[in-house]
Amino acid sequence: MRTVLDAVLEHATQRPAEPCFDLVSLRAEEQRRTWREVAEGAARAAGFFAGQGVGRGDTVVLIGTHHVDFVACWLGAVWVGAAPCVLAEPSVRVDREVYWSRLEALLTRIGAKVVVTAPAVEAKVVASTYTAAASYAGAAVAKVDAAEHDLLLLQHSSGTTGLQKGVMLSHGAVMRHAASYGRALALQPGDRVASWLPLYHDMGLIACFVTPLIAGVPVTWLSPFEWVAQPASLLAAIDRYRATHVWLPNFAYGFLAQRVRGGTWDLSCIKAVINCSEPVTAEAIDAFSARFGGNGLAASAVHACYAMAENVFAVTTTSPAQPIRRRTVALEAWQTRHEAVEAADGVTHVSSGVPVEGCEVQIVAVDSARRIGVGHGGRVLIRSPFLFDGYFRRDDLNAGLFGADGFYDTGDLGYLDEAGHLY
Repeated sequence: MRTVLDAVLEHATQRPAEPCFDLVSLRAEEQRRTWREVAEGAARAAGFFAGQGVGRGDTVVLIGTHHVDFVACWLGAVWVGAAPCVLAEPSVRVDREVYWSRLEALLTRIGAKVVVTAPAVEAKVVASTYTAAASYAGAAVAKVDAAEHDLLLLQHSSGTTGLQKGVMLSHGAVMRHAASYGRALALQPGDRVASWLPLYHDMGLIACFVTPLIAGVPVTWLSPFEWVAQPASLLAAIDRYRATHVWLPNFAYGFLAQRVRGGTWDLSCIKAVINCSEPVTAEAIDAFSARFGGNGLAASAVHACYAMAENVFAVTTTSPAQPIRRRTVALEAWQTRHEAVEAADGVTHVSSGVPVEGCEVQIVAVDSARRIGVGHGGRVLIRSPFLFDGYFRRDDLNAGLFGADGFYDTGDLGYLDEAGHLY
């Protein structure tokens, strides 16, 4: 079957000198890798991994993502049939000793064959660097042909307590998701993604890394740490590189609106700035639209998405054909009975769109499997051709993971409206 790696090799043949990504930093010169350079780096990294004894079915852990050789290393692992697993680097929010202790336990649990890191990460485990892997000068190795159900990647939660749940995603699931979500976004090679999102989270990894690799869409890639310090850096990158698609968690909309002052950036190039990974709020969207409308941001370009790693990424999304919907509901009815009763005054709910092609959404009662109707909140169940294959080496969690009808219980609370939008 055609895989992510196959897509990259095709782009490298068809448009070798065009950019695959531009790495932007406030502390160093911008770095670019063309499709040909990425493909050549992936081949070298594959030789490096093969020399380390990595092969089909093994796991390669990558720590630290804002590095010019990261892409080649991720693809090099796929080249030899291994499953890359991206994990968060140490941060100031977690004690270093605690971080490395937890990481070592996780590496043992998943049986990581090799760990590779950005050179700046001072690893307390045996690790190689991205630079060493991507510059390997040894013998070339043959690309492993992957089957549809073969494991492509492991996705772990970015939280300190969620690192034990590795979501298993197959080659087929990821490719089907990319096709479906790409159609919903009308994504095309002339587009460009701008992102500061870390790649150990599904929004960064799938929406801003894997999907663009498949679609042949270049990415302007910023450091999340630098973006927090200087949020206007994202706007400057959008303007300079004429980015068309941006994904942001809800908090970032308000953060940008409050923190950014002045600026003459031209944001008219944006086709979609997509609110995802947190509950979408009207306040954040309105503040963002009001602040940057004068910079050319079209109100119609603001979109929303409901996504999760267990479904590769997108479950529902808004689009030009299905724009964001709002529903003002009585606060008491919602808080006490989870009924979205429309009212003149109350709390405004913002939709996350309609299911992407191939995905089905059901709402069932909180305390039973009874399906409930429009405007009534309950557990969100999903079924799709890109659902995950379970949690890696967690038989305790995989028993009864899917219902008899193939639906997966997300554990989230939501409801549908008359137009099929999910809130």
